[in-house]
Amino acid sequence: MNERLLTIPEAAEMLHLHPETIRLWIRQGRLPGAMKLGRLWRVRLSTLTAWMDEATGKSRGQTVLPHIR
Repeated sequence: MNERLLTIPEAAEMLHLHPETIRLWIRQGRLPGAMKLGRLWRVRLSTLTAWMDEATGKSRGQTVLPHIR
C-alpha cells in the first residue's frame, strides 16, 4: 500500500498553521501520524485527515470547532 506522506510545510498548509507549529506539535507528540524518515519528518495523510475530522466533529455530524490544545 502506498500511503501518501506529507512534508511539514504540506501538513502546515492543510491545517492552516505555521510549519514551526507542526514541528513543535511533533516534538510534543500532539500530531498523530508523524514519522521520521532519515532526517526528515513526514505525516501520514490518512491519519491527519481522520484526526482533523475528529477534531472538527465531522464524524459526529457537528460543525462546531472545539478548542484544540
